[in-house]
Amino acid sequence: NYELFGIAEFQPLSKLSINPGARFTHSSQFNNHLIWSLSSTYDFSDKLKLKAVVGSAYRAPNFEELFYYFVDSNHNVRGNPELQPEDGISVFVNLKDNFRISEEGFLNPSFTFFYIGLEDAIASITTEDEDGRVLFTQDNIDYSKRLGFSLDNNL
Repeated sequence: NYELFGIAEFQPLSKLSINPGARFTHSSQFNNHLIWSLSSTYDFSDKLKLKAVVGSAYRAPNFEELFYYFVDSNHNVRGNPELQPEDGISVFVNLKDNFRISEEGFLNPSFTFFYIGLEDAIASITTEDEDGRVLFTQDNIDYSKRLGFSLDNNL
């Protein structure tokens, strides 16, 4: 596998930066792929910052997912050489602030929203092998969509 990555930064306003990026991936096993992203940061103040990222969510299966083989009397775990890469869109939005609560103490709240939509998502599944034993492996599922948020506070 070979990859070439590039990113640019534009700052049309003193508080706004825009960063388009692209990664070209050459793979000997899977087709070549162009992965893109666009991120932007807006500084409302020195303490309050908003960051947004949208981009493609391409991931080729790793070696273990494709070829792992561990079978004994207690285990039946095998890779799946038929796996295809997953592809989709991801969106992340983060708002963070910084409050001084004492001379040496700060509270850093951070709210993050995310969406990840994948086609041919790689998932762990259980099935039966040719002898009827439970087999743990990986397979592509039609799609996977994740929507969520987190609220973190650091003191």
